[in-house]
Amino acid sequence: MAGIKRTSSNVLSNLDLTRRRLTRLQEQQIRAVFRFLDLPAELRCIIYDYCVDVSAAQNILARYYDNLKDCTDLKAVQAPLIYSKSPAIFLLSRQVFNEAKFYLPKRGITLDHGLLDLMDVKDFIRPSLFRSVSSLTIDDSGHPLFKKNIMAASWVGYTSLIEQVAQILSEGHQLKSFTISLSSKDLVPHVTTCWNNSNMQCGFRDHLRRACDALRSVRNIGCVTLRGLPEPLSSELKARMESAPINFLDLPAEIRNTIYNYCLDGSKQDAHSISASPLQNFARTVPAVLLLNRQITREAQSVLRKKPLTIDCPKDHEMESKDYTPELLNTITQATLAHRKHLVGA
Repeated sequence: MAGIKRTSSNVLSNLDLTRRRLTRLQEQQIRAVFRFLDLPAELRCIIYDYCVDVSAAQNILARYYDNLKDCTDLKAVQAPLIYSKSPAIFLLSRQVFNEAKFYLPKRGITLDHGLLDLMDVKDFIRPSLFRSVSSLTIDDSGHPLFKKNIMAASWVGYTSLIEQVAQILSEGHQLKSFTISLSSKDLVPHVTTCWNNSNMQCGFRDHLRRACDALRSVRNIGCVTLRGLPEPLSSELKARMESAPINFLDLPAEIRNTIYNYCLDGSKQDAHSISASPLQNFARTVPAVLLLNRQITREAQSVLRKKPLTIDCPKDHEMESKDYTPELLNTITQATLAHRKHLVGA
């Protein structure tokens, strides 16, 4: 127990410093406690190597399945109590965390029970843990995928897990290998006959398609293995997930200019309508494409300056009051007028 030390006379001494004044004897006892951080770095590293364990979620799901496998009413089984989302060694102190996290990229997460009927994988594992490990495996070796009493919950649990993991990894990761292995023979008709027949209703096929669509946002993984998915989807998805993401600025200049042209087109950017309304209702707006970064702004401005600026003044306006007489510079900046090559009034 924290703050308790057994003395030579087998009498427990209270070392809690918040409730009473510290005596010399208690101070000696506190100083006699050997601190973990006083160990040599080599010994601490050995301890970190043993303590950085990422199998807690798998163990929780395995115990939960043991309670579900022979149950006919899933609602009668209480959901597992989640006691921790990350290895306990990371929760001690900032220095211990910084030293121990070095071993995290060497670990791999294996989930062979899906989510079963549970809702959110983030209840078990922190997203940062998914993004830090070097390998991730999702397979159906933990239990029969088409077990009758939990078949629907099991399949939805697997596809939901894949979708949630894809969303987490799409924001960044350090994965060197990613594996999905669905080896059940009962799945074959759903990824062959049902997959190629869009007129046939199949919940297994539709859930798997949504999961595969979610995986398209995950890129730059060293090695991807997909078993149980139909061809050519498996090969195409594997190639996409292993390839580096394409940034907007990686596109050819001609394509970027076409995109700029579409982004800068429309009445909100290029046509300014003057109507009979109070001056305070006028607001200058800047196209969003001009606010991204310097290079995009410079390229988009060159496209913008070639587009005609249309100023539309309706015939049926009434401007008897001075407050309702708009000034052009309230809606268009002077710099915009100076750089436009074509001005059209209507």
